[in-house]
Amino acid sequence: MSTKRGLFIMAVILNILEVFSAPENSIKPINSLPKGITGCKRELNISECVQSAFQDVLKLSKDGIPELHIIPIDPLVVPKVTVQFENSLIRGKASVRNLKIVGVTNAVIEKTDFKIFGNITKYKSVIRVPYLRAEGSYKANIFVNNNKMSSRGEFNASMTDIVANIDSAGEIYERDGRSYLRLTKLDCEPTIGDMKVYANGLVPDENLNNALVDLANENWRRSYQSLVSSTRPSWEPFILKYFNDILDYVPWNLLVVEK
Repeated sequence: MSTKRGLFIMAVILNILEVFSAPENSIKPINSLPKGITGCKRELNISECVQSAFQDVLKLSKDGIPELHIIPIDPLVVPKVTVQFENSLIRGKASVRNLKIVGVTNAVIEKTDFKIFGNITKYKSVIRVPYLRAEGSYKANIFVNNNKMSSRGEFNASMTDIVANIDSAGEIYERDGRSYLRLTKLDCEPTIGDMKVYANGLVPDENLNNALVDLANENWRRSYQSLVSSTRPSWEPFILKYFNDILDYVPWNLLVVEK
């Protein structure tokens, strides 16, 4: 039971991409790609070009890319994020304020497979992030076997060797006389090499609090996969929306040059 008490921290980390939504305003397509980003010719090595282009976007995103409505993401500062989670043993809701995440732009795209079939695109990639650290203030209500537990305090979490396998599909469509790409599917399967979390305020007694944290750190692997599955309906749609919000501003002919 005590191990479950700390699991909401991992759920919050898995849901951080909720904040990556572009602002809602009238869409004004760009006429050229931002400096440092190039489109790809539609030829045999397009997968290599797409991988290089995405790596460039990731690097430039450290300070933000205003033309694409990408906010600075390293460090990524999030005023508030809320996540709900549930499996056979635990359910609850947690909110985090002043969340700060470091390490996102150190990600390396290790493998890419990009194909175009008429107006349909298929994209697969393997992305590795060496290290992520997050910290913030939390408040949580957790139910374990119908027993309610409320906690609040400060937390930090560090993860190493994060690997995400991405499998997505998209459709090229017409809007206002121009072609655009919209992702219709995105599956993400993340794995973590190791993770350490710390939180105060889980329980009033400091010694017991630290014992609960130690127990959670020793046993997180046992519950990780079920946690990913239970929170997937929350964070995968936000990842999809993040990329589509960006693609709304970029005509297809800037991404892929036909000739």
